[in-house]
Amino acid sequence: MPFAVFDESEIERLLFNAQYNIISLEQVKSLIKGELTEIPGDNENFLMFVPPNHKVVYTHEEQPSGVCRHLSVSSDDEYPALPIVEVLLEKFKFINALKDCIVWRERIGDSDIIAINIMEPLDGNWAKHKKENSNETKL
Repeated sequence: MPFAVFDESEIERLLFNAQYNIISLEQVKSLIKGELTEIPGDNENFLMFVPPNHKVVYTHEEQPSGVCRHLSVSSDDEYPALPIVEVLLEKFKFINALKDCIVWRERIGDSDIIAINIMEPLDGNWAKHKKENSNETKL
C-alpha cells in the first residue's frame, strides 16, 4: 500500500460534521445541475487531506431512497490509490465492501484529476432501498 497517514481526529471530525449537517435532496439536485454555489468538496467541514496526496470529502446526503454516506477520494495523481480508498471505507464506517457500494468516477474541473465516489445507505441495507425503489437500482 502507498504510504499514508490517517489522522483519526480528522476522520472523527468529518464523521461528526456529516452526521449533523446532512445535505438535503434539493441541495444534491442543485449540485448535480451545477447550481450549488458552495460544494461539499470546498467546505472544510467535510474535507480533509491524507498525506502524501489524497483529498477526502465525506458527507451524509439525502437520496430518493433515504440518507446515504458518500465518500469522495481524489489525489494529485490521476487516480487515488485503491488500497487507501479501501482503508478509508473502513475508517468512515462503511458497512459494505467496495464492490457492494455504488461507485463512480468524476473528473475534477478541467484537470486530469479523477475522484472516486463511493455511496451506501447509512444502515448498509441495499435490499430495503431496492424494495422501496423497485424502478431504480440501489438508490
